[in-house]
Amino acid sequence: MCRVLFRGISTNPGTPSVLNTHGHQRDIDKERQIEADITRILRENFSFRFIALEGQAERMGSEGLEARLIGTLSRCNECAPSSGWLGRYSPLEKLRQSGLWLVQHLGANALTERDKARVLVAAQATKDWLKDQEERNAP
Repeated sequence: MCRVLFRGISTNPGTPSVLNTHGHQRDIDKERQIEADITRILRENFSFRFIALEGQAERMGSEGLEARLIGTLSRCNECAPSSGWLGRYSPLEKLRQSGLWLVQHLGANALTERDKARVLVAAQATKDWLKDQEERNAP
């Protein structure tokens, strides 16, 4: 996961201009150490949640919830990375300024009321599904 979040910035084959512009600045050993640090921090200090959404169009693309969630976060005036956030050292200005580990969808629209309702319905459906899975796997 961390490899995708961190390394995807500079090694994404879809963005050769980043490699051409910043590839000489890479320190692979340092990146590996940072990835290991990030993985350890995430495993020790974070928990993750998910909601199940049917169909890729519901999740991805310019009209999917992913783009709108990112757009919402990128517009948040109360959200900011910590002073020790490693993204401050990224060669990508958009990444440094956004405070997020990505640049795609930063300009996307924020969640609408309809989107919020979709999230609530999907969250409840996910809870129901997880409860059903627990019941099926109970001794």
